[in-house]
Amino acid sequence: MSGATILVVDDETPFAEAVAMRLARDGHGASVAGTLGEARAHLAKAETDLVLLDMRLPDGTGLDLLSEIAGVSVVAVTAFGDLDNAVEAMKRGAVDYLRKPLDLDELALVVERVLESHNLRRRLGYSVEREAHAGSATALLGDSPAMCVARQEIETIAAVHTDGDAPNLMLLGETGTGKSVAARLVHELGPRAGRPFVRIDCIGLQHLDADRELFGDNGTPGLLEAAEDGSLFLDEVCELSPDLQAKLLTVLENRALRHADGRREMPLRARIIAASNRDIAAEASGGRFRADLYYRLDVLHIQLPALRDCPGDAVLLARHFVGETAQRYGRETPRLSKAAAAALGRYDWPGNVRELAHVIERAVLLDRSGALEPSALPLTQAVAKARPESVSSLADTERSALEQALAEAGGNVSAAARTLGITRMTMRYRKRKHGL
Repeated sequence: MSGATILVVDDETPFAEAVAMRLARDGHGASVAGTLGEARAHLAKAETDLVLLDMRLPDGTGLDLLSEIAGVSVVAVTAFGDLDNAVEAMKRGAVDYLRKPLDLDELALVVERVLESHNLRRRLGYSVEREAHAGSATALLGDSPAMCVARQEIETIAAVHTDGDAPNLMLLGETGTGKSVAARLVHELGPRAGRPFVRIDCIGLQHLDADRELFGDNGTPGLLEAAEDGSLFLDEVCELSPDLQAKLLTVLENRALRHADGRREMPLRARIIAASNRDIAAEASGGRFRADLYYRLDVLHIQLPALRDCPGDAVLLARHFVGETAQRYGRETPRLSKAAAAALGRYDWPGNVRELAHVIERAVLLDRSGALEPSALPLTQAVAKARPESVSSLADTERSALEQALAEAGGNVSAAARTLGITRMTMRYRKRKHGL
């Protein structure tokens, strides 16, 4: 982590300035305080990520300041033979300690490690707090038979548990079908409601700290531990690296994980809910996902239907999103015209509910007439028009529109999508559909 704000509290000015210069060379902002009074004044007016705190100062001990600091990582700095103060500092919340005389290279390594842990704790805290305050999940709206079946399965599976344990659950469905909403519904409708709900974006676990973020390390809890006895949602689980798949399998097999202190194991009490927009069975059989992990995760599963398989639901959802968007942005609620509703019903929604929500949000924000007409909806014009009797004629018209837009854009998919008033995702879907 670079660019952190660090306060060096030490009355030995040459030493403190040398430390500050080294920290500045490493890309951090460093300030120096020679007394507890100066340190308090600095902390009161400036946000600080880390304090390097000497234990012996002219107007008191570092322990006095340590008890006043909240939410800031502290590394205690002690003189040789003063280990008792360092131990006491650790008991009071210091994350590490260093002995004088300091090796500046060692100092740099300790600072980077502490800042990485600080950053990870902040991300973990944000993740848990965000999910804890996300409010009740929006019900999976829809009156179609497919959506009614999905809701019934969610309600049934949410209640399945034995002695506080719950079977692992796999949620399957295309992008935008509501897998995240379904995961939260399973959590809220079951006995774990009110306990932590921690969502892990597996696509985002493509960085060097992914292992630590998931499993924890050196006193820093990971997301598995943060879920406690609530629910852990592995969104797009197929994106996990082979190494993380292997470690997750071990945890699931043992129903235990190594505590962040590294010295003991703790039981895994959280309910595991995984989701994938791919055919995970095919991924496992093709060797692209661990088959043994797949079998562990897919004890129960729910298939979320695509919006095109839910006749009538697009219009029902559109009206819901119109009202929701207007309320969120403090605007008058426009009316959805019959022609616009018909156009929404004819569209096959490759991006599913997520695409529909974005389409409606854009239309409501740009509306000036108080009524949403087909022209306000950024749908493929060939699809938004009245459906002809010949299905092949519609396909030909759509293909022709795509070819023309791509030709005019010189093959640029993004530019062609803008010409047609659709998203890049929709454009890519239609290109594949027509073999373009």
